[in-house]
Amino acid sequence: MYHFLTGFLVDILVLCPPVAKTIELLSRLFAKKNEIIGRTESRLFHQSIGSVATALLANLGYEVAAVTGRPETANYLKSLGATQIVARNEINEVTKRPLEAETWAGCVDAVGGDMLARVLGQMCYGASVAAVGLAGGATLPATVIPFLLRGVNLLGIDSVMQPFENRQKAWARIAKDLPLDKLEGMIVPSVLSDLPRLGKEILKGQVQGRVVVDVNA
Repeated sequence: MYHFLTGFLVDILVLCPPVAKTIELLSRLFAKKNEIIGRTESRLFHQSIGSVATALLANLGYEVAAVTGRPETANYLKSLGATQIVARNEINEVTKRPLEAETWAGCVDAVGGDMLARVLGQMCYGASVAAVGLAGGATLPATVIPFLLRGVNLLGIDSVMQPFENRQKAWARIAKDLPLDKLEGMIVPSVLSDLPRLGKEILKGQVQGRVVVDVNA
């Protein structure tokens, strides 16, 4: 059984349509419901990308593997639907070989850099990776071997220039495929006076889910 790796939303209002479009592309291109899909971990401001992707994919019937450097978040990730927790140090290293064992049926990646390069070499034949962030760096120290020998697809995703029609379709998928109880579970309520503390915690990677600030409180 293969796995599907995922990543986290920078802003739900901006990036839900791209993530929904990503899910549509991924499901059309490769993943079968009995295969496991992965999500690479989020860092800094990318927490909700992985949360939303995990909840969406799990609700669609995929088995989701979540990568994290914080073992204490395992129960949170599992509550969103992750069936496997992968330690960051198992996958976040410079690629040693252009191809490794076929492991992932698909991946939503918010990290980039070394982690994305490593994941590309672990994808199953014909599988796809959606690149939705660069928290780990803008460079990609990979080879073209996964594309040439396994037919791996690297999908770009954009939240700025998408036509309105595509946005409507994406929001329709969000309304249909994202369980609202899971969305509620991602929210961390806060007030303006919490911002100095939250800013420090975000920079240290200590915030999970989506912080919602009540400006009237």
